[in-house]
Parts: sequence; C-alpha cells; structure tokens
Amino acid sequence: MDAGVIAKIKGRLRGKYSAWGCQRTCEQLTDGKRPEDVQIAADVQTCKKNLTRWLGEIREDMNAGAAKVAVRQMWVKTKLMGAWQRDKQIAATRKLKELFPQMDSTDYYVQVDG
Repeated sequence: MDAGVIAKIKGRLRGKYSAWGCQRTCEQLTDGKRPEDVQIAADVQTCKKNLTRWLGEIREDMNAGAAKVAVRQMWVKTKLMGAWQRDKQIAATRKLKELFPQMDSTDYYVQVDG
C-alpha cells in the first residue's frame, strides 16, 4: 500500500475517532457528569471493535466515488498500477526468490516457472 492511501485511511480514522470521542463526551455531559469526570474507553476490546468497524466503513467509502478515482489517479501517477501487471509481478517474485531464497514458495502468490 502506498503512503497516499495510508494517509487517507489515517485521516479518516482520526475523523471517526474524534467524532466518537465527542459523542461519548457529549453523552456523559448531558447525563450530568462533570467535565473532569468524563472518561473515554481506551481498553483493547473497545479499540479493536472500533478499529474493525471503522476500517470496514472506510474501505466501503474508498471503494466508491471520488475516493476510488483519487486513489487510482495516485497509483497511476506513482506507477503503482503497474504492480497489477503480470510481467511486473513475475519480475518481483524472481527478485524475492533471489533476495530471500529461504522463503517458502507458498508464502507468495505469483507462480514463476523455472
């Protein structure tokens, strides 16, 4: 995954976390809690649940509309679209075998004859 896509995902995650945190804060203040007593859950289970849900929502958003077009344009500009071309996959797999001869061939997907 390229840095531009990661940056988009991280930005959207920050937005989702901010909205979630604001909502939790507002709920507690509305219920009469003093501001200094407001708490935001940060346990592993809550964080994993939120991250899983938010990444799913982000994936759906990025696979539709303008985000999909922007990612495609970024990949074309950085020549990452070439990663889907079979000849480039074969060349990368050969280089992988050369650099990491101990790696089991079942650890990667492109099958190269010879």
